[in-house]
Amino acid sequence: MDGHRRIYLTRQKDGNDLIIKLKSHINDWRTWFVYDKRTRSIRLDAHRHLALSNEDGANRLNMGKNACLRKWEATADQVNMGIKETVDRSTVRVENGARRCLTPHGFMNKEGQLLTWWKCAKRPSQVWHIGYKEAELPVKGRIFTTPFNIQSKMHGKRNVYVSKQMNGKEFVLKMRKGIVDWRSLFIYDKRTRSIRLHSNRELTLSNQDSDNKGEKRLKDGQNVAMRVWKNQMDQITDWSDDKITNKARKCLTMRNYLDKEENLLTWWKCNKNDAQRWRHPFFKNKNGKTSIG
Repeated sequence: MDGHRRIYLTRQKDGNDLIIKLKSHINDWRTWFVYDKRTRSIRLDAHRHLALSNEDGANRLNMGKNACLRKWEATADQVNMGIKETVDRSTVRVENGARRCLTPHGFMNKEGQLLTWWKCAKRPSQVWHIGYKEAELPVKGRIFTTPFNIQSKMHGKRNVYVSKQMNGKEFVLKMRKGIVDWRSLFIYDKRTRSIRLHSNRELTLSNQDSDNKGEKRLKDGQNVAMRVWKNQMDQITDWSDDKITNKARKCLTMRNYLDKEENLLTWWKCNKNDAQRWRHPFFKNKNGKTSIG
């Protein structure tokens, strides 16, 4: 529609829901979304644990419910999202699992308008353009860098990746050669001085949370894991030269200094061993360009 307004995440909340609205002349982290093909959900790019949803309530799929962003819980209103091309293939409609289309409230294309889920029809207000980005995009105020791999400087050039193995609520980190996908892409949040998983920025490079006593987390030999950000001492990290250190001045280290497949990682006293030396090659797409996607 006229105005070329974008959907963006506002600072407004309604209970657990994060309100989205229309706005022109905005192009930052609040306006970029990704489609998660595995879960058939639409996520906020900068915080991928937030999914496009219906207003939180018992009848989430009823017509007329407001659209919002809410923490991913695989509820009926979050799954089976579809991005359907229109006849001329230049635009799309966004449908939820109940075949309701994303629509400006009252079909009104105006600044600050809420969005709702309504019966799909041949209305211009239900038609959307998709803009793609290839960016070296420092997302203002929040995310500092484009996605990168944490790659060892040892001979094997293995990457750190999030394995399918879990230890309680923690995601176990391991080393593997030649893997470049969402499990091995990280970002650095300059504001909180933390290393986050690119595809779920709630998860932070941490010590294994084997107990609830923060001081024990900073001892030598603690395994490294990805855990939900809680602003704890083991989650605050620095990357200077080629070493990654936590608040106790322990360095990210390949367990037992072994450069081998599926090796775990640990925090150990910093020394000159190559098992503590890391590079951070930025993720590049097939055209060789740095990409957020």
